[in-house]
Amino acid sequence: QEVFYQPIEVSVANQQGQIIKCRTYEMDRDTVDDPKPSPHYKKVVLAGARQNGLPEEYVRFLESFPDNGLAQTPPLYQKVIDTINMFRQNAAKEQSTNHYIEAHDIL
Repeated sequence: QEVFYQPIEVSVANQQGQIIKCRTYEMDRDTVDDPKPSPHYKKVVLAGARQNGLPEEYVRFLESFPDNGLAQTPPLYQKVIDTINMFRQNAAKEQSTNHYIEAHDIL
C-alpha cells in the first residue's frame, strides 16, 4: 500500500465522543493516474462498512462512488487468496486423515 499511499494519523470520534487516533492511508496523487478506487478495493470497503454495522445511508453513499473499472484482482491480493486456499486444502486433508485414523483405531 505504501507505494501509492502514504500512511497518515487521523483523530476519529466514536459514538461515545471519545477521540481515537487511527492510521489510514492518503493517496499520493503523483503516482496514481486514476484516483478512483478499483472495483476490488470498493468491494472491500463496502464489505467492511456492512460488517461493522455502518448506517445503510452511509453504505449507499460509499456505493455511489464510481470505480476505475480495472477488474483484475491485484497480484498481491491474489497471492493472499491462493495462500489461504492452500491452507484450507491442507487443513481439510489433515482433518480427513485424522478422521480415518480415528475410525481405524475404533475398528
